[in-house]
Amino acid sequence: MIEECKKLVPERDKPVLFETPMIVKISPHTEVMRAYGVLVTGQGELKVMDIDHQWHIVLPNQLMIQFVVNTLYQLLKLMKHETKV
Repeated sequence: MIEECKKLVPERDKPVLFETPMIVKISPHTEVMRAYGVLVTGQGELKVMDIDHQWHIVLPNQLMIQFVVNTLYQLLKLMKHETKV
């Protein structure tokens, strides 16, 4: 799924910033993180930006990464669809 997210980012080394934060929850009341942007580096790393504008690499073995990747994938698909309309 990480590779699918990378394919949805239009350009490498050019961040995609979100108008509203991407909120990742593991339950209706438990927030794991908020991301304010996504980036695919020239080396092919997928990164998300936190509220302090710090970039964090998305790795497959991270705790709860599937929640982050699934939410990111859904948001990127929606953004791609909205730009085509």
